[in-house]
Amino acid sequence: MEQTALRKWGNGRGVLIPKKTCDESGVSVGDALAVTVSSDGTIVLRPLGKRVQRHRKVTISELFEGYSGDYQPTEAVWGEPQGKEIW
Repeated sequence: MEQTALRKWGNGRGVLIPKKTCDESGVSVGDALAVTVSSDGTIVLRPLGKRVQRHRKVTISELFEGYSGDYQPTEAVWGEPQGKEIW
């Protein structure tokens, strides 16, 4: 049995789930969890599904592979300075 503590996290409360527990249950960072409380006050967490995670960086070529649009890069025109910007 692993042990953890309820901690203040912003305006809410949070519990750190030990890595071993996550590994055993198959949940990962970013996975959605359903939180329910049983009639005896037991707090139950259930995974709702998996978040898509990338395990490697994707190149720009891979990202736009199969894209057939007519994109022409242009420079943005931001107009004249509005304050004390240095151009």
